[in-house]
Amino acid sequence: MLRIVVKRFIIYGGIFSAINFSAWSAEYPPSWSQRQQQSAACFMTGDETCITFIDDAVRLAARQYGKRSIQLVRSLLLQSDIYQWLGKPELTPQMLLRARAIMKTFPAGTYPGDRADMFEHLAAFNVYSNDHLAKIDATEQQWLGVILRDKTWDNRERVASFLQQKANIAYNAGHISEAINALSQALKIEQTLYGAEFGEMTVDSNNLAGFYAQGHHYKEAKDLYLKLIAYYQSRLTPMATVISRLRFYLPENIDLDSTSLYLPLLAEYKRRQSDVSMVLYGISLLYKNNQQLEQAKYFAERAFTLDAVAYPAKMQYERLQQLANIAEGLGDNVLARRYRQLSFRHRMAHSIYPSDPQYNDFAKPGGDRCG
Repeated sequence: MLRIVVKRFIIYGGIFSAINFSAWSAEYPPSWSQRQQQSAACFMTGDETCITFIDDAVRLAARQYGKRSIQLVRSLLLQSDIYQWLGKPELTPQMLLRARAIMKTFPAGTYPGDRADMFEHLAAFNVYSNDHLAKIDATEQQWLGVILRDKTWDNRERVASFLQQKANIAYNAGHISEAINALSQALKIEQTLYGAEFGEMTVDSNNLAGFYAQGHHYKEAKDLYLKLIAYYQSRLTPMATVISRLRFYLPENIDLDSTSLYLPLLAEYKRRQSDVSMVLYGISLLYKNNQQLEQAKYFAERAFTLDAVAYPAKMQYERLQQLANIAEGLGDNVLARRYRQLSFRHRMAHSIYPSDPQYNDFAKPGGDRCG
């Protein structure tokens, strides 16, 4: 009898609790901050519930704080992220432009972090046209000035990101001088962020060297390339020493031991070798454009060898085409033909027979139809 009473008490108590909770939820709807936090928490999970949360956050921001509030700007920026991540990018530009229109109503010196965040979003989603990037209007120029003067790490990093985007767009549009100017500014900001740690700036430095070469500023390009080579050499030599010692002292099956620290070290070494290959390839193009074909051939061969050793399965089509072009320029048609055959084999391995081991990158040169 007591057991039945307890059971009924649990059942009815649960029902009454649910009713009370529903009444409480209706009486106390979620606030904007709760919806914003829920949206941020489920961001990048792929859960469609995120859209419900962030749409609600946008409505709540407008209702609770007004249609010209910083809270609404923050919700719109997060909304654009979520829609982009969940595969609905066509709706993001209107969200960003709405946020931009609201931000323009605030005094220029306010909310520097939010302004920087918005710049980053606008650049990333290519809302800016090429013309607009080249001549930012007066209000936005004020914003950039505020952010650049701000000493916080995040804002300077965001401005550098914005300038990188601007450089890429200018380069793709064929405006080499604008690309050089924007990326040079980005690197100056990065130097204030990372100091002497050149490793954080290698990608931008390599891109800038390429821009210099495209703009026929050969001395500047060469100086940057040599700086990159010196940096990588200072990192690769100690790593090579450690790797050789590990291979000497550790068991023969070292490559198969997934728990060993050797594998991540080897992977990092190969990655850096590939980076060096990219720099050497850039130097080769630099000499080729300057009609110094012997030097171009030397650096192109080194680039190809490094990449082939580090990643045998990696496509070498562009490297081999470059070597063939240089060989033709030197009048060595036999060597040029050999490089073109090899480049054809690599291209076919990846595009026509991607899963057939007979035609993959590990196939012997004499074993496929191009041998």
